[in-house]
Amino acid sequence: MKEAIKEAIKAYKKEEVPVGAVIVKDGEVIAKGHNLKEIKNDTTKHAEMIAIQKASKALRGMEIRGM
Repeated sequence: MKEAIKEAIKAYKKEEVPVGAVIVKDGEVIAKGHNLKEIKNDTTKHAEMIAIQKASKALRGMEIRGM
């Protein structure tokens, strides 16, 4: 939860809606994100979507490395 709050603070400092998201696998943070909708002028740049995209990349990398 602390990591999600840190991400929300990043969004707040950028004058975004202060939302942060963190994805954890096996007790380890594999992805984080914060809202970037206003800055990017893109309605898909929600914290959750950004974190999911990053997690997908991280998991593909883990599969390639045989983890």
